[in-house]
Order: sequence, then C-alpha cells, then structure tokens
Amino acid sequence: MTMRSETRTTGFEPVTPKEKSQLLANVPLEPSGFKAQLSGLVMEIHVGSQYVIRRPDDPQDICFVVRNGQVEIRDESGERILCRGDFFGEEALTGTSEQPYRSFTKVVSQEGADLLTVKAVDVARIRRTMWQS
Repeated sequence: MTMRSETRTTGFEPVTPKEKSQLLANVPLEPSGFKAQLSGLVMEIHVGSQYVIRRPDDPQDICFVVRNGQVEIRDESGERILCRGDFFGEEALTGTSEQPYRSFTKVVSQEGADLLTVKAVDVARIRRTMWQS
C-alpha cells in the first residue's frame, strides 16, 4: 500500500516516546513488553481534510492510532467518529493481513488528522525475534 500523506508546516510537534507509549496502550498486542519494542518502529503521518485513509479492498497491513484530529468510519451500521487514542485496522496485527478489511467501508479524515501507523510486517518481525530468543 502506498501511503500518501501531507506534512504540516506549522503547529506540528513530533510525537514523544512517552506519548507514543500512551497512545499504543489500548492497541491489542501481546505479549507484554511487545509494545516497548514496537514503539521505535511506529511512524507518524498527517492526512489532510477529506483524505480517504482506508477503502474496503485495501490490504490489511497497517493499524492506525489517532494522535490528533478525528477520523470517521463509515460501515453498514452507520458512522462513528474516532478521536485521540482510538484505533482502527487492528486486524492487521493478528496475522491475517492477506484479507481485505470487511468491518467498514471507508475511513475518512474530516478536518485532517495526525495518525500513528503500526505495520503488520514490523509486528511479525518482532514476534519472530521474541519466539527465537
């Protein structure tokens, strides 16, 4: 998947390690200690207003955590708004990354948002390393 993002030129502060840890706290990752190793691989992106972050047939390879702003998830049951600390695409972290997203039809940034990205390949690499040691 090609990630298109926009960088903000004013008012943007890089995410600190402490903030990264706090934002990852609710993302379902096991075993304990795993998030600390993953924290260094988490990337931050900024998406502009009305940017479509995820479509139904996109590969399931990234989990997104909202740092700032809001994103709207539209699915068969309606719409819901995600804010700071909320996440979506966590299916990418379960090891079933070949399947397309089925739980929603579209994820859109309404006013622009800063997101943390957790890539499935990074999660798999860390898991392999942990099990080998």
